[in-house]
Amino acid sequence: MQFHTQTLSLAGAPALAVHVGSREEALRKGAVLLFHGLGASKEVHTAELSAFASRGLYAVGVDAVGHGARRYPDFDTRFSFEDPRRRHEEFLTVVRESARHDADARLGGSHPRRGGVDGPLRGRGAVSHFTFSSCSPPG
Repeated sequence: MQFHTQTLSLAGAPALAVHVGSREEALRKGAVLLFHGLGASKEVHTAELSAFASRGLYAVGVDAVGHGARRYPDFDTRFSFEDPRRRHEEFLTVVRESARHDADARLGGSHPRRGGVDGPLRGRGAVSHFTFSSCSPPG
């Protein structure tokens, strides 16, 4: 099985796309967006991207605002464990900026009823996981 990978910009966000076969066919089957946790990058989900792609989907990992290819220069200071209140405020800022900058991202040719989102939300000492996926054809 030959995987095709491409680094691209998705509404200004650095992204990594993986698919098998033609991009158009994968998009017809559905698209999955994966979002990493705090401090990581789009590359952290390479195995998951490949797993979705091997099932015929167009799989995309996205760098959150301030992470990966657009990592804040002062990231370590912003998210220091020395001041939990400031870390929480900075985290909320990243979430708001990510929503504002990335909410209108579109994958050309994808169908809104055949998409998915998967990614870990890491808190201090805890991991929660959210998933939405519906890859069946529209009815």
